[in-house]
Amino acid sequence: MVTTMDDAARLSIGGNNPPVQTPQELQVELAASNADLTKRRDELLGAEARLPPFTDQPSAGQGADFLKLIGAAIKTSEARRMSTREPLVALVRAVDGWFGRIAGLTKIPAPPTVFPRETRSSAASVAYRSV
Repeated sequence: MVTTMDDAARLSIGGNNPPVQTPQELQVELAASNADLTKRRDELLGAEARLPPFTDQPSAGQGADFLKLIGAAIKTSEARRMSTREPLVALVRAVDGWFGRIAGLTKIPAPPTVFPRETRSSAASVAYRSV
């Protein structure tokens, strides 16, 4: 059996990388690691039902405070999404770049659609002279 450099690194001490996750496994892991976000969402949804109607200044202030809490929860969720997503996007870029190098060898350049001015004018003059 021939081992490559990648195999040697994988089989060495500390090379016990976990297998690639399925989307379902990732969903379960995300739910477990972000349970605090789910709990905060449920709390905010429950608090919405308890808000008074916005008929006067104090109730409008309560509504504005509630909107700030919602905005903060969304901002926290978005920051966590981006920090979780970035390593995965980097992997996708690496795969695309690797295969792009192979695909780049087989691409044939497209012919020009617009000819240079002197070529166009000389072609037009040839067409005019042949009439």
